[in-house]
Formats: sequence, structure tokens, C-alpha cells
Amino acid sequence: MKVTREQLDPCTVKLNIEADAAEVNGAFERAFRRLAEQTRVPGFRPGKAPRAVVAQYVDQEDVRRAARQSLAQKCIREALKIEQIQPYVSPEANIPELTEDEPASFEAVVALAPVVELGDLEGLSVYKPIVEVTDIEVDAGVERVRSEYSRLVPVTDRTVEATDVLTGDLGITVEGDEEPAVPRRSLVRMGKTLPGLDDALLGQAIGEERRFSLQFPEDYHEEERAGKNADFVFVLDKINEPVLPEVTDEWVATISPFQNVADWREGVRADLMRQAAEFSEDMCQRRAIEAVMGRSTIEVSSLLVQDEAYHDMARLHQALERTGQTYEAYLQRTGQTEEQHWAQMQGVAYNRLRTRLMFRALATKLGLTVTDEEISGELAEAIANADVDDKTARRLSKSQEQRRRVGDAVAQRKLHEALFRVVTVTEGPASEDPTYNAIEAADAPAAPEA
Repeated sequence: MKVTREQLDPCTVKLNIEADAAEVNGAFERAFRRLAEQTRVPGFRPGKAPRAVVAQYVDQEDVRRAARQSLAQKCIREALKIEQIQPYVSPEANIPELTEDEPASFEAVVALAPVVELGDLEGLSVYKPIVEVTDIEVDAGVERVRSEYSRLVPVTDRTVEATDVLTGDLGITVEGDEEPAVPRRSLVRMGKTLPGLDDALLGQAIGEERRFSLQFPEDYHEEERAGKNADFVFVLDKINEPVLPEVTDEWVATISPFQNVADWREGVRADLMRQAAEFSEDMCQRRAIEAVMGRSTIEVSSLLVQDEAYHDMARLHQALERTGQTYEAYLQRTGQTEEQHWAQMQGVAYNRLRTRLMFRALATKLGLTVTDEEISGELAEAIANADVDDKTARRLSKSQEQRRRVGDAVAQRKLHEALFRVVTVTEGPASEDPTYNAIEAADAPAAPEA
């Protein structure tokens, strides 16, 4: 057997393995012996029938599959020993079809242990922007709620305006289409359309037909239309005007727990302040994580990243199935291609893994542990506050699953506290933060599960 080694990234190695004909034949022999022990052959005890006889009673595809598995296990085990490699997880290999008396070549990709080296954390500091909630923002919050309760009222005495919802027959013929598109009944929400479509429809009258050409954006969610020119035809049938409810004490009482407008506005303000506080906390944590990582070396195998992303994808598909949605509809709603979404999933997985490794190293450095006494105390307090009967309380207190959850929560809190033991936080107005922007907190990595 011959082995050559290729470093794919700091924590991933590819082994190019060449097995000679004798090794391939040995894999087939081992496959037949294994199948012979599992196959009932008349006149023979299990595993004692000659190979020629066993071959008449087993599926040849099962033989080839077992031979590939046997060859991979033996060759990879020997290759790891030759190259003195300690895999972090089981290597991945794709063995081609084998033919007896012929050599075989294949690749095995091996994930090595992550590399985590915390740097000098002395003097790390981050700025925590405090977002103030103004009367203008409260007014905007009120308007958002009003828009949620808007109703559509048909209008017939004017042309299309910027906030209307239109119904009509829409035809879109994209460049490359062999035949012009047949117009179909469609709903058009002004302000939520393709770039240029609003301008093309403004001022249109009921019954009027308009023809125009537009280009789909390069990042349009339907890949077959992205970046292409198209001819549009739209015959307007109805104009619907959104009418917002009047803000009165009576209306407020029907849509909220408050009884008057003044109290409701204060409720809106309190909700915005809560969101602002969460925003500031998320941003501060993200900056603290980045500060620690900026002084540390954290490498992780691309195999582990892909495995993490595969698990995320599986959870997404399960969630979509539970709500009766398809993955294709999800991509369309998020404006992504499958390739773009997979790249995003891997990026999220990569950041999460690095963050998790950093927190584990930090926990080790600071000697963080969660004791049974801490778990018992937290669990007892939680049960006392849960207002449950004695039988349920006893069951919860003995539940290993509840203890695990409480232990995870304690570990999360300790990790968060540990992060800010090594990073100093300075608070101040968001207006004085030169790097502040509303997008930064959207992808803020949370403290990973313990």
C-alpha cells in the first residue's frame, strides 16, 4: 500500500491511498467470510461453507459493499499509523467499485483535533452602545402596530398611488422565452415590488393596460430570472387603499391589555426599551467574543464545519415540514440560491464552532465547573417558583433531564460571566460609537451550549 499526504487546512488532511491487488483480494476474502457467518447454507455450519458455495447464496452487491468497507477500514487504519495521525473523528472515504485481482485508489479525508490557543487577554475592552428610545421611535412603533390592523378599502375615483394594493392581470415575458407570457391574475403591493415596477404603475387607471420593460436584480430569488431583462404587461382591475385604524382608547382596549392610549404608548416604549437593551447586550457580547478571538488562534477542520452545517440543515428541513413549507419556498422567501444558502450555513457553523471552542478554552483557563450542589440549588429554586403540586415537584427534582437543563443554564451563565471577567466594558451613547450600526447585532454569536 502507498500513502501520500495533503494538508487541506490546518486541521484537515487528505490521504491518497493506493491498495495493490493482493490487498483488494484480501478485502473480498474477508467480505465472504463475514457473509458466510451470517448466511444459512444447507449442509454447512455457519461460516464453514466454501466460498464458491457461499457465492450462490449471497447478493453480489452485498459482497462488493462489504469488500469496500473492509478495504477502507484496513487501509485507513494502516495509513493513519504510517503518517502518525490521530483523527479527531472517523475519517471520511469514498471507495470506488472494486474488482478482484486489480489495484484500487481512493482518498480519505481526516479531521484533526481543533487548535485552540488563547492569547494574552490582559487589557481587553469593548464599548457597549446604549440605545435611547425617543418619542419619534415610539411614534414609529405605534404606526407599525396600526399598519398591522389596517384594512383594504376599494377605491374607484383615482389612479394608483404609492401605498396601494392592486389586483389585475400581469404577464412577464423574460428574455429567452419562446412565447409571450399569458397574463395571470396577480396581487401587487406597491412599495414591495421589483425595482422600477412601482414607477411604471404609478398613476395607472382602472382598466388601463401598461407595457414596459425592466431588469430583474442580479440577486433575484428566482435564479432563472436573475439579471435578465423582461417585458411586462399589466391590466389594472382594482385599486385597494390601506386604511389605518384611528388610535382611540376604545381601539387600544381591543388590541392590547391597556385601557387608554397614554398607557399603551408607554407599553410600546417599554417594549422598545427592552428590545434596545437586548440589542446592546448582544452587540457587547459579540464585540467581547471578537476581542478574545482577535488575540487567539482557533482553527477547526472543514469536516467538522460541514457536519455542523448538515445538522443545521436537517433541523431547518424538519421545522419547514412541521409548518407545511418547502425548502424551495424558503429559498424564494429569503432571496437566496441553494448554493448561497449552503455557503451561509457553513459560515454560521464555522463561527459557532470557533466561539464554542473559545468558551471551552476560557472555562478551562479560569477553572469553571458546575457542581451537583449548584444544580440542586438552582433546580430547587426553579421548582419552588413553578407553582406545581408536591408530586410533580418530586418528579422534577429527580429528573435527570431537568438536572441536565439546569446544569446547561448554569454553565451558560458562568461562561457569560467569565467572558466579561477578561473583557472590560465601557458603556456610552450609541451616537458616540463610530462603528455602531443596526446590522451588527443581527449575527451576534450567543454563548454556545455547554
